[in-house]
This record gives sequence, structure tokens and C-alpha cells, in this order.
Amino acid sequence: MPGNIPIDHIMPGERRVLFLLPFGRDYRMIEDVVAGSFPVASGRHRQLSKEKPVLEQIAEVLVLPGEGFDEDQYARYLEVQASSMVPVLVGFRRTVLLLRELMNRGPKPVSTQACLSLYTLYPFGDSCIEALLHDPSAPALVREKALETAKSYGDGKRKELEQLKKRPAEWFNAWVQNEQLMSYVASTHQEDARFLLSEMAQRGDDPVIQRNARMLLQDYVPRI
Repeated sequence: MPGNIPIDHIMPGERRVLFLLPFGRDYRMIEDVVAGSFPVASGRHRQLSKEKPVLEQIAEVLVLPGEGFDEDQYARYLEVQASSMVPVLVGFRRTVLLLRELMNRGPKPVSTQACLSLYTLYPFGDSCIEALLHDPSAPALVREKALETAKSYGDGKRKELEQLKKRPAEWFNAWVQNEQLMSYVASTHQEDARFLLSEMAQRGDDPVIQRNARMLLQDYVPRI
């Protein structure tokens, strides 16, 4: 695990995932007890998917709803975890799929944050933010946060999409390098790229994007 995890305070009664190393017949923290742990705001998870790798189990505990959680705290933690901790554990593709699942399963404040986190994480954004911006039943604070997120990241998302259209190889190499710099799981780089480009190859609104995505899938992804 990376050593640059933001420092926070452990509060009585909160849940955490602790990362331990064997130490004789006991275990010790990999770092200090705060930096060597992840807070869990999604509640209690009575049963884990034990057939899955342990990192996927941890990612699911951090993202998916359990029992007895505080919705506002859950949403606040998700904002940080979805942008850094979860991608470090399971890579881009699995993080996107977990956020999409949470958008369908989570309570409103959490599903809203899942949408905003997905929009931020996905290099070209996500259409879910448009639904938040134009939903008359959404609370004013939700629409305000969605608008702020769209303003902060929208230009960058549009530039990435334009670069994919005009200079696909340049965009692709920069995206892979960024994944590596973000310490995303190295074993998932090819899987993540195939997932992203497969989705772009199915976009029906722009044949240039489709063509370039298929080209990158065929000629560049196998060389990662």
C-alpha cells in the first residue's frame, strides 16, 4: 500500500480496515495506526465475498452499503476513497463498476456522490451528472454541487475527448502513464484500457471516436 494516505483521526466506535504484517507470532501495523488503515463509513458488512481476492473484498466494503451507516458521513468518505484508495486497490475498471452499482443501490446522498465521483474519475465524464443538473426534484445543494463539479472538470473532459478524436495515440499513452503515476494496480492497466476503449467503441454519437477506440484496442492495448 502507498505511504501517502491522508492522515485523519480515529474516532471511538468507527470501523476501519487495518493493514498488518506478521511480527513473530503476532502482527503489527504497516505504518502508524492511522496511515496504515482505511476508514469504513458504509456500515457493517456481515458477509464478504470470500471467493474474490482480498483487495476486491476491501474495495466492496469501502464502496457498497452495509448496515447502520450515516448517509452524510458515507458520502463524504466516498468522495475521497473513490478518487484514490479504491483505484489503488482494484484499478480503474473495477472502481467504475462499483460506483455504478452504488448509484443503483445506495441512498440518495450516497448515490449522488457516486455519480459525482464517477464523473470525476472517468476521463470523459459521465452522463449521470446531466440527470442531476436537470432533475427538478433534486435538492438545491445537490444541483449546486453537480454544477460546481461540472464547471471544475467539464473543460478537461471535453479536451480529453477532443484529443481522443484528433490524436488518439497521444491521448492513450498519456492516460496509461497517468494510471501508473496514480499507483493504480499495475496488473490491471491492460484490463482497464480495454474496458474504457470498449465502451468508447460503442458510443453511437461519433463515428470518429468509435474508429479511434477500435484502433487503440487492436494496436496499442496489447503492448501495455
